[in-house]
Amino acid sequence: MRSGKLHVAVIGAGAAGLCAARHILARGGSFYPPTVFEQSERVGGTWVYEERVGKDQRGRTVHSSMYRDLRTNIPKEVMAFPDFPFEKRLPSFMHHSEVRRYLEQYCQHYRLREHIQFGTSVESVKLVVTKKGWRGLEWDVTTSDMIGTLMHSHDYRCPEPFAGQSVLLLGAGLSGLDIAQELSAVTRPVTLSHSQPPLRSPLPRGMLEAPGVQCVLGDGALELGDGSLVRPDVFILCTGYNFTFPFLEPGELRLQLGSHTVSPLYKHLLHTAFPSLSIMGLCRDTVPFPHFHCQTQFALSVLDGSFTLPSREEMDQEVDTETRRLLDSSVPLRHVLRLDAEQWDYNNQLAALGNFPALPPYWRSLYQANKEFRATDLLNYKRYNYQVLSDTDWSVERHPQ
Repeated sequence: MRSGKLHVAVIGAGAAGLCAARHILARGGSFYPPTVFEQSERVGGTWVYEERVGKDQRGRTVHSSMYRDLRTNIPKEVMAFPDFPFEKRLPSFMHHSEVRRYLEQYCQHYRLREHIQFGTSVESVKLVVTKKGWRGLEWDVTTSDMIGTLMHSHDYRCPEPFAGQSVLLLGAGLSGLDIAQELSAVTRPVTLSHSQPPLRSPLPRGMLEAPGVQCVLGDGALELGDGSLVRPDVFILCTGYNFTFPFLEPGELRLQLGSHTVSPLYKHLLHTAFPSLSIMGLCRDTVPFPHFHCQTQFALSVLDGSFTLPSREEMDQEVDTETRRLLDSSVPLRHVLRLDAEQWDYNNQLAALGNFPALPPYWRSLYQANKEFRATDLLNYKRYNYQVLSDTDWSVERHPQ
């Protein structure tokens, strides 16, 4: 905190990390240039496609879940960072390589690369109590430049290796829907097993729906929710991801990691006991980039004093009250971080508290419209193109096959 400025460490040069670095640089009166630690040699995080699974050529864990032919399922008109739109030449739904290119352009435009330490793995983050730190706290970050170390959708890359095999996918989220469609072009049957209401959209030939898998029997058969047994050649889990922070010491920080939960975090973001620790991007079912945009600016408004946090006790009480509200509404604990339609009120709340511009209203309505199109026209919705007309209005041009 020399000269009254703060040093901020950012772990990861994916979309969230780049957004954090961009806004830290924009507040030069309050912050020194950030230090961004990135274990790979490229920016983009999960948007960097790697054909290998498990480990890369240097023996590092492959974290990206990108598959070869993935196209975005959110229109670019609401997917972009609010202050850096995608190129107009691009369709509303694009190949993943265009998103990576966009993030590289974002990095170049805001001159972030010089602040990124590539090939650097964060081994640990430890709390240091010191009078000279922000609110008496600092963080000791230990790094290294050497990264050592059924089927999940994380390891899926392309459909061709599955030709001629029967495949069952568990989970009808966006990844499950996308991968099932790809597989149906090269093999059948492709069975989408889930516990949600039946899909409303027509499905490709050879793609079936089935009740959720209840258990795996000793002989390898899968028992479904209706009691029937299936024996697919390939079983792919499209069941989401668990949080892991191997560089943090949960005991020291009293950080509780559960099934799709992390606590105690004020506004799903700031550690209530150590609020100079922000964990961005935990919320699910959001439009990530504008979501990161709002979370970053709110976190920085806390650090630079623009927003005064409530007491730790008040923050913990708010977290408990909100969690109880959701549980009383029959929301399972593992879904507490699923925002979906609530993401817009959440983003607006952060903007109001942090005193920065809120997202334009069209963001909400366009997102909801795309969600409905996806539900009713799964085979064609990515052929639609959107145009933003004003802060409140937009139009769509449909291009069915």
